[in-house]
Amino acid sequence: MEKFVYWLKNQPPLNYYIIGFTSIILGLLFILVFAVNKPETFVEEELTELYSDTSMSAEETFNDEAEEDISESSELIIELKGQVVYPGVYTLKEGARLGEAIIEAGGVTETADDRTINRALVLVDQMMVYIPAIGEEAFTNIDTGVNDETQKNKININNADQGELTQLNGIGDSRAQSIVHYREENGRFKTIEEIKNISGIGEKIFDSIKEDIVVD
Repeated sequence: MEKFVYWLKNQPPLNYYIIGFTSIILGLLFILVFAVNKPETFVEEELTELYSDTSMSAEETFNDEAEEDISESSELIIELKGQVVYPGVYTLKEGARLGEAIIEAGGVTETADDRTINRALVLVDQMMVYIPAIGEEAFTNIDTGVNDETQKNKININNADQGELTQLNGIGDSRAQSIVHYREENGRFKTIEEIKNISGIGEKIFDSIKEDIVVD
């Protein structure tokens, strides 16, 4: 190493330029060789990153749409009338209770007959709830907007026997028996949606029978 340094020091200036130029050429050749071998890996990495970003974007879009569909399907709209501070139409979450709707409406007035109000009542879409004043008849408390003639053409799942229940779309003997058994174990259905608690009756079957059933 010392001999090389000694030799280098004793070289004429021209040789320094030649050595420097040669070093630059070798450096450029090394970079060129490295660049030629690199693109394949570089392209693979770029494609992987692009595919990952695209997949995440598509997944996020799908999740956003799914959440939006769920959000829309989990809402119900009811009208609240009578002795509340702000009567009107209210949008609530599915499964909301009458007490929640009353809070949204600012509470009941001083003249409301609180004894007739069932705040635990589960609301259903398109229901109209009337809060009576003291002295008014209790039967005006709830009105689902369905007339008597329409009610007569529907099957009351609280009273129908097994044979009547099998007239409903998708309800065979086994499911009809399960409905009767559910009533015996849990009491009368409070809403038609409660029928989905029975094994084998999901959203698809419920959607096909909800216009044909009623509770009293």
